[in-house]
Amino acid sequence: TGPLDIYDEKGELINYYIVETSTGAYTPAYPEGQNAWGPYTLDFDDVTTVSAPLINNLQQTTLTITKTDNTDEPAPIADAKFTVQQKTADGTGKYVQIVDDKAALTENRTELETNDKGQIVLTGLPTGEYIFTEESVPDGYLATGTVQVGEGEAVSGTGAALTAGVDLSTPLSTQTVTFRNDKQPQLTLTKTVGGQGTSLTGFQFQLYTANVDADGKPTGPKAAYGSTFANGQTVTVEAGWYYIEETATPAGAIAPAIVHTA
Repeated sequence: TGPLDIYDEKGELINYYIVETSTGAYTPAYPEGQNAWGPYTLDFDDVTTVSAPLINNLQQTTLTITKTDNTDEPAPIADAKFTVQQKTADGTGKYVQIVDDKAALTENRTELETNDKGQIVLTGLPTGEYIFTEESVPDGYLATGTVQVGEGEAVSGTGAALTAGVDLSTPLSTQTVTFRNDKQPQLTLTKTVGGQGTSLTGFQFQLYTANVDADGKPTGPKAAYGSTFANGQTVTVEAGWYYIEETATPAGAIAPAIVHTA
C-alpha cells in the first residue's frame, strides 16, 4: 500500500496515537489524562518501534467487609450475614457469591457470612458500584451501629439494617468497608440480704415491660427473655424500660414490696 503519509499539508510531521478497540475483561492503562497511547512520530525511512509497553489492567478489584462490635476496643463478629449487589438504577443488579475462593456474579440472591475474624474477603470482584446490606447479626447484637468506607468518616445507620454503597470502578483497586454493630443491653441482678453477700440462692426474678397498674404493680405482657432468672444471672434484653419482680424468696427472707426499674 506504500508508505504512510507522515506529513500534513504544511509539511509538518504527524503524530500518531494507538487506541485499543477491543479490551474484553481488561482496561487500557493509557497515560494519565489521555484516552490513547502516544503520541508517536513515524520515521519515513525506517520502522518505528514503540519501546514503552502498552499495559492493560484486569477489570477486577478486591474488597474486604469487616464486622466488629461498636465499642472502644472493637471485637470481630463472626456469622454475620450480608448481601453484596451491583448498583443499578432499577435495583436489579446481580449478586456477589464466592466460588473457589473468588467473587463471582449470579442472578440469585446470595448471602455471605463473616468468618472467625469477622471478615468477608472478595477477590476478583468485577469493577463497578455495589450496595452492601447487613441481612442479620448473631444473637447479642442490634441492627444499629455505624458503617465506614475505607478511611472515611463512620456514618450511623438510619434504617432497619446497616448498608453502604461503594464505588469500585477503578481496576485493581482495594477497599475495606467496616460495619460496627451496637451490642444488645445486658442486665445482671445482684441480690443481698443483711450483708450476706451476692451468692445467695433460692431467689427468682421476672422481667416485665414498663407498664404498671393503679397500685404500681407491673402488668403484662411479660418480656420474652425466659420465664425467670436467678440471683447473679446475666440476661440480654432489648433496649427499653423494664420492671423487675421478685417471684420466689427463700425461707428466712422477706420479699420486697418495691418493684425496681432497670
